[in-house]
Amino acid sequence: MEKEENTIEIKRNPFVILWEEKEELFPKCVWILYGIVIALLIFIDVFVPIIKVNYEVILPEHFILLSISGIGVVSSMFMFGKEVYSKEIFAALLKYDSKVYYGYLADYIFALFLWALMLFVSVLKLILKFEVSLVSVRIFSWIIVSIAMLSIIATISLVIKNMNRFSNSIAIQPDLVDTPEFEDFVE
Repeated sequence: MEKEENTIEIKRNPFVILWEEKEELFPKCVWILYGIVIALLIFIDVFVPIIKVNYEVILPEHFILLSISGIGVVSSMFMFGKEVYSKEIFAALLKYDSKVYYGYLADYIFALFLWALMLFVSVLKLILKFEVSLVSVRIFSWIIVSIAMLSIIATISLVIKNMNRFSNSIAIQPDLVDTPEFEDFVE
């Protein structure tokens, strides 16, 4: 059986969407800055004896709460995005410019994936007890902190992109304010 010409193949695998849209998630300068900050934190921890990192503060309970809050923010931002654009606009984006459509989804998937990863790792850290060296504890702490920082950056980026999308949706509907119910609002 042949596919209909109007049928659009939808990518359902979030990892495929992320992989194809990886260049659109952040500008390169954000990735570079993120790498520099993480490298700087590790350098300070290892080579600057007057500054000590308090590893007792990096508790799974804190990151579980942070992760759940982050997942809630990303979910609410997704609902906000659905309110800004209609299903017709999403359908048109998918049909005529699928890169924009999947880029939109990738923003949410990336932030949600990072928060879920941090939640998963934090829960595992609570459940499983490992007898490891101090170096291993430090490396694990750096990984958790780096995931947390990247999650926060992804969420802030998502909020900024949503504000821009909202402004763009207003800009493409200038005739909306020419209706009589808005005349009293302007005066």
